[in-house]
Amino acid sequence: MSRHSKKRHASDQEQEQETGEESNSTKVVCKGKDTEQSHNTQPKACNSEHASLLRGINHASNITVKGQTSDASVPVDSLFPNGFPEGTFQYYVENDTRSRETGEEKRLASIDLHVIETSLRKAGEVHKEARSYIQSKIKPEMRFWDLCCDLEDKVRSLIGENGPNAGMGFPTGCSINHVAAHYTPNPHDMRRFHYGDVMKLDFGTEVNGYIIDSAFTFSFDPQFEPLIAATRDATYTAIKAAGVDANLGELGGVIEEVINSYEVTIDGRTYPIVPIRNLAGHNLVKGSIHGDKCVPLVFEDSRERMEAGDIFAIETFATTGTGYADPGGMTSHYALNPAAEYPPMCAEDERLLKHILRTFDTLPFCRRWLDRPDGGSFAVNGNQGRQAKCIDSLNRLVERGIVEDYPPLCDQIGSYSSQLEHTFLVKEDCKEVFSMGLDY
Repeated sequence: MSRHSKKRHASDQEQEQETGEESNSTKVVCKGKDTEQSHNTQPKACNSEHASLLRGINHASNITVKGQTSDASVPVDSLFPNGFPEGTFQYYVENDTRSRETGEEKRLASIDLHVIETSLRKAGEVHKEARSYIQSKIKPEMRFWDLCCDLEDKVRSLIGENGPNAGMGFPTGCSINHVAAHYTPNPHDMRRFHYGDVMKLDFGTEVNGYIIDSAFTFSFDPQFEPLIAATRDATYTAIKAAGVDANLGELGGVIEEVINSYEVTIDGRTYPIVPIRNLAGHNLVKGSIHGDKCVPLVFEDSRERMEAGDIFAIETFATTGTGYADPGGMTSHYALNPAAEYPPMCAEDERLLKHILRTFDTLPFCRRWLDRPDGGSFAVNGNQGRQAKCIDSLNRLVERGIVEDYPPLCDQIGSYSSQLEHTFLVKEDCKEVFSMGLDY
């Protein structure tokens, strides 16, 4: 989930937000600095040769654990009674000269790394199994609603949903084309994913307040592969350069250089690929998807550095558009403001606030979850949690600053964007990447 030289191809190295309307493919024709947009009235035709091939991931199942079923129906606690698999370790090179901050050993001693590692390893295993499951289900013309609900139900089942202590880390983002982040369907939104769309699937899993934030991009149309490759290359290059004492602004420069080295040809026209410069990766802290450190997507003059014990989500965004994402469309993502004070309010608003506190605490949520029979958590509310007709109360809580809203973030209509994200723990001698799997 996002915080607000010679070109090469990968082979060488839209949604409107009105409820209930479906997206149409959009073609952009560039004329200097001006942009003409011609909106196709029908979705792009599906080439039968590519119709069933999901582009953007390695086609190898993550569900390889002995005892797991093909539909990932066994909770992970039953599969790993003696502890969860470790993540992917990336050790620093022998001649690494990263300095250690004075008193860092003392700071690390105050961090319960065992709890953090155990929680993130479980959440990471669930993320890998759940996304492997949904990757086998995704097809052109699938409704966003069905995709999100199926994926989220699988996460809840695998993780042993327990309100704010275990479950979804944040709502599933299924942003397509020019929408870079923070779109998930609201109630009655019946739009579908088309063959010519590019989707960023961004979802979180959470255990004991510790969140795995990981995302990948896919399309069925092979012409978008260079766009998808740009963020894949940038994210892995940045993770390799990350570690103790890594300068965050310099990491942004690494990301910028990689993304700028790509271009993509769409419908016969070639476009430069650029980073979305006002989005960023971020650190994560217990109970919150965003900490106080950012990993920019372009070079910045920064003194901020990574420290041992930090949890980071490095995510990169690339686009064929302007390289800037503005808020636009109907909001679906929300989160409680932990610093807010609660003034007197009407009974309806107080009822919704209490529901948010006990069901999500400070974790992000969406309107779709409030509309579920369990209101977002069966463990907390049973089937008596639905918050019917709560939109007015929700809007008033936002206006008072008690709840923060996160609208979709969009580049220019007609452009296409990609994303890839992984979560890792910075250690003294290595990084442990918890979300890395066989698919990406």
